[in-house]
Amino acid sequence: MRFLRGFIAGGIGAMALILPVGIQNFNDLSSWLVALLLAGTVGAISGGIQALDKYFRDSKEEVKVEVKK
Repeated sequence: MRFLRGFIAGGIGAMALILPVGIQNFNDLSSWLVALLLAGTVGAISGGIQALDKYFRDSKEEVKVEVKK
């Protein structure tokens, strides 16, 4: 679930930076959609990596707590 939340949040965050400025025709719309897709993909990958990092850090903390007990 953490991976999915990170994936979506990263994608939406990156896509929010791409604003539809100066779209005059369908060719401009197509270029904008490609840029939006690319930003969403990059943001989703970075969000997913952050979620995996958090998952692995939490699992290491759980192991440390079990060892101390």
